[in-house]
Amino acid sequence: MAWHQLRKSLLAFGKSQHGALVVAAGGTTGSFAVLVTCCEEAETKNHRRSASSLDGYKKQELPTSVEQLKEKLASSTTNKLLTQRSTEINYVAEKESQSFLVRLFGSKTTKKRLLPPRQTSFLMPPEKVGSYSYHGQDSHQRHVTDDSKHAAPGKKKWVTVVYEKINQDRGNVTFPFYDDKKSALFATFDGHGSKGELVAEYCMQTIPERLQQHPELKTNLEKAVHEIFLKVDKEIRSMAFMEPMHSGSTACLVLIRGQQLSMINVGDSRAVLGTRNNKDDDGTISAVDLTIDQVASNRDERKRILERGGYISEPKEAGMAHRVWLDPQCTRIGLGISRSLGDHALKHSGIIPDPVVTDRTLTPNDEFIIIASDGVWCLMESIEAVNIVQDGFNKGMGASEACLELIEASKKRWNDSEGNTYRDDITAIVIRLDDLWNDANNAV
Repeated sequence: MAWHQLRKSLLAFGKSQHGALVVAAGGTTGSFAVLVTCCEEAETKNHRRSASSLDGYKKQELPTSVEQLKEKLASSTTNKLLTQRSTEINYVAEKESQSFLVRLFGSKTTKKRLLPPRQTSFLMPPEKVGSYSYHGQDSHQRHVTDDSKHAAPGKKKWVTVVYEKINQDRGNVTFPFYDDKKSALFATFDGHGSKGELVAEYCMQTIPERLQQHPELKTNLEKAVHEIFLKVDKEIRSMAFMEPMHSGSTACLVLIRGQQLSMINVGDSRAVLGTRNNKDDDGTISAVDLTIDQVASNRDERKRILERGGYISEPKEAGMAHRVWLDPQCTRIGLGISRSLGDHALKHSGIIPDPVVTDRTLTPNDEFIIIASDGVWCLMESIEAVNIVQDGFNKGMGASEACLELIEASKKRWNDSEGNTYRDDITAIVIRLDDLWNDANNAV
């Protein structure tokens, strides 16, 4: 197969505690995960570019269960011109003293052993692109028998049980994008709610590929993106097994085409640029937010939500977010972001799936990009994340190692803040920009 006929999408890659490459989709225990998707062209490049992807999607029957969704994603029936093969390698998570095999959508089969990971060839070198995801954790109180030495028979006590959450974050890298050796798409999706991992998974599997197939990708990116996001959101609404009334996902994508950046954002995942103040004398590094968090504290977002009949509550304490609510008492259904794919119970309260699309041209001073879920940004400012990644580069690390440093620093912030009883899912992608395309093409 010719080089330009290959396309791979991947979710967070790295090494486990034992040094073995882990390939999976979802949360891990002490390790990190990657989903690899390989697409092979079944028709010529020109035929595919002239096809109207949206017309094709209207004829597709949407899945009605998790099993059908998995089958659909594996066979890639969404476009007749492409044949998509997904490779999934399972990983083991420890949960309350039992081993579970956690598959693509969080289903569990007891007492299975981790299979040796398949060797995977990545098209983007880890020195240039690093991508990691770490599962969150939560806790609850449990009433148990006090078996201490001096306890009275039958006496009960309350204990705090900390457990690992299913990782609802997703992310991928698509390279080459649209058969262009100097284009790549980087994306993170942060799911939330009862079935947020399903919503994030569906967004990850559909949005990047549909964007490549859209006939107006190059002539009107903003129109293409809006059509795709609204269509995907409508599809999510029709899939009851995703519980779309109370489940949703953010989406933060950065499309790099040569030296041109295009940011596509819904929700509070964020893309940040690390840039030097003066390239010649190795000046200090600065952080430039490439996307703006879409939350109710934003003036424009607040105005839109209130005009559409939504209700907003103020934070109860420092560090907490404004929330959008369904009712004036702010007791029924609330959400900490103002735009989302899914969350259809709040559509009449101003929660919309419309993405914000912005552009920027790279300069020689621009060093790297960070794209991360709010597991990073909740307890860390943009400049802090940029400094952590830059410190890694100063120590001779590649993008993958520097990304891991950011993940570990975020994890420590959560532990320090919540006393090891809660941690959000943490996902980040780091792209080192210097000589990116030459290194990427030489790695193929």
